[in-house]
Amino acid sequence: MVIEGKNGLTMTLWNSHQVDESRGLLSEFRGLLEDLRTQLKNEEKRKKDIHDLYMAEKSAWDTEKKRLEERIQLVETRSPQPQREKPNKMADVVAPDMERCQSAPPGDSYVYRTE
Repeated sequence: MVIEGKNGLTMTLWNSHQVDESRGLLSEFRGLLEDLRTQLKNEEKRKKDIHDLYMAEKSAWDTEKKRLEERIQLVETRSPQPQREKPNKMADVVAPDMERCQSAPPGDSYVYRTE
């Protein structure tokens, strides 16, 4: 039912069934809104936890990286010349028809006949 006032305002009168239905819908919307708020809070907490974990891992990585860089610098300052391969003493005493195998690892003192 619509009522028109003297100043041109209109007002709708609802029956009790419409009021009850509207209250029920409003209650459902409030419940949905509360569920969404709870989900949002959980997502924000999860995001914060992930960010905190990331920052802790990044800090640990940065610390380890710095430690390794310092260690590299220390090693480089202790041995400024590059490491030289040790001479193969066996190659000096064997016959000229013997030579070191090309696939042998560096420092391997074995020599092999190449006939």
